[in-house]
Amino acid sequence: MPGIHRFKRIGSTQERAKLLAEQGAPEGTIVRADRQTRGRGRFKRRWESPEGGLWFSMVLYPAIDPARAWQLTMVCAVALAAGIRKGAGIRVGLKWPNDIVYKTKKVGGILTETSAA
Repeated sequence: MPGIHRFKRIGSTQERAKLLAEQGAPEGTIVRADRQTRGRGRFKRRWESPEGGLWFSMVLYPAIDPARAWQLTMVCAVALAAGIRKGAGIRVGLKWPNDIVYKTKKVGGILTETSAA
């Protein structure tokens, strides 16, 4: 059964999720942090993750061709935008390829990483 691993402070939720996946964590496992000290974005760019945000990574094992894994980013972005609109009544936009924007400000991003055994 998937679980939520909560941290006040962690280097990177993505790195911890990857480690958990390598250890056999079930699909849906979430790693959540109040703050990340070594988060990263596309092209391994540093991602500042101060307290007050929602920082998490999720382990997925999609049954798709790894060459099409990039499509997960877009599916997640569209789903997140729809969820924000439905849940908070706020219309957000998508900036190619992985950013969620409100008015002119980036308010979120989706980083998809793959690993195949």
